[in-house]
Order: sequence, then structure tokens, then C-alpha cells
Amino acid sequence: MPGAIVENLSGRKLFVLVATLLVLQVACFLLGGLIAPSPSNANSLLATKCHDKGNNTDAWFYVRGKGRCTPVSLEHYESDSHLRHANEIVFAFQLPNPRNKVILDYSRWQQHLIGVLQFDIAYHPNTEMAPRTIITLDAKLGYRNKGDADGDWKYFTSSVVQRILDCSVENTRERYYYNCSFIPLFELG
Repeated sequence: MPGAIVENLSGRKLFVLVATLLVLQVACFLLGGLIAPSPSNANSLLATKCHDKGNNTDAWFYVRGKGRCTPVSLEHYESDSHLRHANEIVFAFQLPNPRNKVILDYSRWQQHLIGVLQFDIAYHPNTEMAPRTIITLDAKLGYRNKGDADGDWKYFTSSVVQRILDCSVENTRERYYYNCSFIPLFELG
């Protein structure tokens, strides 16, 4: 009778078959748990402050590579003569960060990419912030494919949005920072 294989196996052969399948299952479980990438990850980036001389909304300001923007320092913003208006400052982010001097990239198969802003605002007695401040974000998101030149950025989306920034300060001394809420910027996925 051509029937179940189990009836034709001896006890010893059945034990070897079950033990082999169990070892393979444990090996696959360890392989997935130890070698597979983590399902979620968080990267912190600091913005690079770039000077936009002509308030050019078509220009791309990027942090790394040939043609990158020249960083400016905001330590002495009031006394800096070439920065006359706040809209001449562009906060540029380029992600992901290089790791061990290797330029990383994102896969098109990535499920979600979420961008959140956290502001570090120093307390100054002459310019105190209100606890709830409306800020306007003029954001532009671009991408570059693998193999593209450093300055070959492609437009993806842009938006001008207003967000409420909730901030409090515990110590009202100069150079202490406000505790500000996170601001959602974008979500791709």
C-alpha cells in the first residue's frame, strides 16, 4: 500500500529525520535573529547651516560631495554682516550618515522613513521665546540615485507648513537651552 512514509520508517530513522528538521529550524531562527537587519532604526543628524545669498528656492543645498554648501556659524548672527535676513539661512540635511567612511544609501524596498525635527534653542534674556510659538517650515525633499553625480539631485516634494513649537525653559540663564517638543517633518512609506 503506497501510504504514509512514517509507517515505512524505523524508530531510529524517524528520530534522525525529526532531529535534523529541528536543528534546521533552530539554525534558521538563529540566522534570522543574528544576521538579519533590525526592523527599525533611528539616526540622529545635525543640520548644516548654509548661506543662501539670493533666496533661491531652485538651488539644492547638500552637505557632502562636490559642490556642497559652505557651512556658516550662527554663534554671532547679529554681528555677521553677510547674513542680513533669516531667510538667507538654509538648514540642510543629507541622510543616511556615512558609517566608517562608507557612504550608505536607502533601499527602495524600505517600508517607512520618518523625519522629525528637534530644535536646540539657546535662552537669551533679550529675546525670550513664547511658550507656544508658530513656526513656518519651507521644506524641500530630494533624492539621488546610486551612481548619480554629487550635485545631481532630483525633486521629490516640497511644502510650506506651519507648526506649533511648544518650548519651556527650566533655567533662565544665558546659553541654557529650551526644552522643545518634536516637530513632525515627513513620512515616506
